[in-house]
Amino acid sequence: MEITLLSAFLVGFLGSTHCAGMCGGIVFALQGSLKVSQLQSTVIMMLAYHIGRLTTYSLIGGIVGWLGQSLPVYEMAVDIQLGRWLVGLFMVALGVYLAGWFPILQPLEQLGSKLWLKIQPIGKKLLPIQSSTQAYIAGLIWGWLPCGMVYSMVVWALVVASPMQSALLMLVFGAGTLPMLFAIGSFSHYLRRLQTNAGFRYFAGMMIIGFGLSLLLLPASSHYDPSLCQ
Repeated sequence: MEITLLSAFLVGFLGSTHCAGMCGGIVFALQGSLKVSQLQSTVIMMLAYHIGRLTTYSLIGGIVGWLGQSLPVYEMAVDIQLGRWLVGLFMVALGVYLAGWFPILQPLEQLGSKLWLKIQPIGKKLLPIQSSTQAYIAGLIWGWLPCGMVYSMVVWALVVASPMQSALLMLVFGAGTLPMLFAIGSFSHYLRRLQTNAGFRYFAGMMIIGFGLSLLLLPASSHYDPSLCQ
């Protein structure tokens, strides 16, 4: 499972400039609700928010892992390597999306936005956030924000087909986004430059595309390990 978790972390880290654009607003709201001198409180509330967000990712991973484990066609999918190919295709699509070449995952985000429209008003009621409890709840809610990168990882978690391992996969992926999102505020100017830097987007996209192609092109084995780390 170690290779799988490292790959999930790198996907989160490389795609985290996209996360900064999607989640940056709530992070700025967290910081804006405190005085500049309250640095320790800001760190605690930011941590609470991200723990909430990662809790939601883990919950989603556990649910889809249980669904994958329960699907009657799962054993057949394992035998024909369908799971690995499905993850590979989504990773290639994610790389293309993050590089900005084609909005291939936007239909998924639009589908998820229907659920988000029902959840978002709850999050807005928490603003301005003034306690770590509010920050944690906000993280739980904003973890449902429609995001093509998250949805690609959900497909991976589905293929892993283990509630515990799928939850862990989503948790580690979320952890990969933390360095970028924690840097918002103090390094916001540099982050905006990084977000608009085509070279960095291409690099991140190509790295993820390469990972997807490795899953698609490796010779099929006689047995497929759901943890994708054979």
